[in-house]
Amino acid sequence: MDPQPLSPDEKRALLAELLAKKSYEMFYPLSFSQEGLWFIEQLGGSASAYHIHQAYTLEGPLDIVALEKSFAALIERHEMLRTRFMVSEEGIPQQQIMPAAPFSIEVVHIPSESELQAVVASDFQRPFQLEAGYT
Repeated sequence: MDPQPLSPDEKRALLAELLAKKSYEMFYPLSFSQEGLWFIEQLGGSASAYHIHQAYTLEGPLDIVALEKSFAALIERHEMLRTRFMVSEEGIPQQQIMPAAPFSIEVVHIPSESELQAVVASDFQRPFQLEAGYT
């Protein structure tokens, strides 16, 4: 008896089931580039040096819920956005891919351009903590 090929819907369902069973307790070795980032952070280097900073002015109405859903979908799709670095009991740096967590955008009112510039500059200087992952 020959096995029947799976329909596209059956393939999607099987993939969803396999992904749902994926364990987030597994650790993976760091890539060569990741080792470099981790090493620089351990030396007390500027973790913000590897950030790509962008600030935008949006005009018109903004659907915050739709924007949050868009970012949540990106985070769900791209494991690198959910990865944190840890050190094993043996002292070896490793990466762990975390499950997607709820994502929300903090909305604040900043009354003046000078205050806005100060907030943006401060945010750009905030170091990314490799052991924490995204928060």
